[in-house]
Amino acid sequence: MWEIFDLREYVFLYLDKWTEIAPMSAPRSTGFSIIVNKKIFVFGGYTKEGKRSKKIERYNPTFDSWDVLNVQIMWYR
Repeated sequence: MWEIFDLREYVFLYLDKWTEIAPMSAPRSTGFSIIVNKKIFVFGGYTKEGKRSKKIERYNPTFDSWDVLNVQIMWYR
């Protein structure tokens, strides 16, 4: 099993500078993220317990805060 760290950072590539940000609702690994309208969206990933997360969270850099969106990822097999 892998270890999940509670680190949250983003990088400005043109400045080559990492910045620490507020914590998400729970640490996750291997989630998928995108940036839309200057907000970071993180989808899924694995929890510390090794379970798949269905959460989608949105980071607002103006307030340095995360919101858990009222939608969930549907897993299909």
